[in-house]
Amino acid sequence: MKTLYLLRHAKSSWSEHAMDDHDRPLNRRGQHSAPLMGQFMRRSGFLPDMILCSTSRRTAETLSLIVPYIGDETPVQFERNLYLASSDAMLDRIRHVDPSCDRLLVVGHNPGIEHLAADLVSREKLNGSEALFETLQTKYPTAALTVVQFDVRDWQQVELGTGTLREFKCPRDLERRMVK
Repeated sequence: MKTLYLLRHAKSSWSEHAMDDHDRPLNRRGQHSAPLMGQFMRRSGFLPDMILCSTSRRTAETLSLIVPYIGDETPVQFERNLYLASSDAMLDRIRHVDPSCDRLLVVGHNPGIEHLAADLVSREKLNGSEALFETLQTKYPTAALTVVQFDVRDWQQVELGTGTLREFKCPRDLERRMVK
């Protein structure tokens, strides 16, 4: 069994329009929501064995804010090819992960993360997660997390439309729980 966590970076700043997109930092909202997602991952037992992260500043900052909750000893690989990667490129990279890793976190960007998450999930394996899947397809907000499981032994065996959707969570959902 392999579990894939797909995390879109937290909300980034557009305050400096001349800044290169790769170098944009998180804004205040992003700095607030990333730790919430880290706490949620910890409480839910969504703890990766390995992390692949885009080299953009906003993905690196997002990761730095969740790592205290998911384990700072988890190996991280920052990869330029994940910056604004397509869903096909991300899937190709995932398929090359060592089979000894059972739980993989990928921190990346839209639209690639959103498309990959939707494309990996089997419509036949939703098991009551139809509403989650519909939300996932409709909008994939910043700092949102998708958890997909695959009944395979090797990442090379991961195919589109074969995963089971276990969770789709947005920071707004977590903030609502805190208010109650």
